[in-house]
Amino acid sequence: MNSKVTHSPLLATNQVEADLTSLRRLLVAASISPTYCRSLLQDPSRAIKDGFGGECFILSEPTLEVLSSIQAETLTDFILSINEKIPILIH
Repeated sequence: MNSKVTHSPLLATNQVEADLTSLRRLLVAASISPTYCRSLLQDPSRAIKDGFGGECFILSEPTLEVLSSIQAETLTDFILSINEKIPILIH
């Protein structure tokens, strides 16, 4: 019997902490700058890579992929999507 098992990428505890720190900074930037918020909502991958005000948001590839896949019209919806999708990476 040849069975292929696939796993979603799980993050090590130290990477989870680093991602959560960057994620908090990213959300603060979006909450204080309407321009950055629009950028994040329109193209999350680009906004994250571009950073904000000299800040770089260093995230693991799995977290970046999840954030880049979010399609939201408001910052609240973006945050709710994060809440739904990010725990998948850390369980």
